Amino acid sequence: MKLRTIQTEDDKHVKEVIIKAFEQSDHGHNGEVISVERMRDLPSDNQELEIVALIDNDIVGHGVLSEAVVKHEINDLKGLVLAPLSVVP
Repeated sequence: MKLRTIQTEDDKHVKEVIIKAFEQSDHGHNGEVISVERMRDLPSDNQELEIVALIDNDIVGHGVLSEAVVKHEINDLKGLVLAPLSVVP
C-alpha cells in the first residue's frame, strides 16, 4: 500500500471511496462527500493533510486531518482531528 497527498485528479475516485465506505454502515451514506467538499472550501484547509491510500494505483482509502480547537477557560488547545476516514470494504 502506498500513501500520498491528494491530487486534484483524485476527486472523482475519492468520492466513490467515501460512498462505498459508508453505504453499507448501519446509518448508510449520509453526506460525507459533501462534508469533505465543504472542508476543502474552508480557509483553514491544508491539502497536505488530505491523503489517499493506493493499492496497485487504485485509490482504496482516504483521510483528512482537520484543525480543531478545544476551548478552555485558561487556554484554548489546537489539534488535529482525523475525520472522515474512508476505506473501501
